[in-house]
Amino acid sequence: MTDILRDIYEPNVRKVGAYKTSYQASRKVAVALKLDLTGEEHTDRPIVARALHKYLAQNKSRIHHNVLRWPPGSTDGPGTSVFVSQVVFLKDDPNLANKELVERDEDRAAKAWLIKHGMEKDELEWVSFWDNFGFAPFGIEEHRPVVKYTYSEPAEPRDKEEWEKQSDREVDREIERILKDERIMKMLKQGK
Repeated sequence: MTDILRDIYEPNVRKVGAYKTSYQASRKVAVALKLDLTGEEHTDRPIVARALHKYLAQNKSRIHHNVLRWPPGSTDGPGTSVFVSQVVFLKDDPNLANKELVERDEDRAAKAWLIKHGMEKDELEWVSFWDNFGFAPFGIEEHRPVVKYTYSEPAEPRDKEEWEKQSDREVDREIERILKDERIMKMLKQGK
């Protein structure tokens, strides 16, 4: 199995060790860090995840944060936050397929940091799984670039007059198309 995985995915196949918690519990960390949660009222947007990712990346933390459905790969499981503190590449450990990652001192330091910033100890569970989601593509030292997100109401159509003119032109084109369609004209004449 390991040889097959290595042939297909080398050098990027990796396992991550992380603390999993509920998405709601991870919000405590964002609040404790006083992160901007503007737009949080839109429940379809993972505002907490973006705010935590941005903070961790800008502060060059050795923790990554992401959100996924649990269990990993599930499409209907509960939204779960994972704070990744360990990444091991298959190329560095050929026996990776046969073992789970265990907590190290560095991981426990990440857990202590989360507890210090509002997380409850019993809300965190150590997990180990294959990273099929691209959480930490370059390992734990490098974060993805920070993307600037903005949240605003949809823009008004250009200018009301221009929008009305465009609508009128579309109506005129549709009428013209109908007048040129012989089948429709024939049906209209038969209806009289």
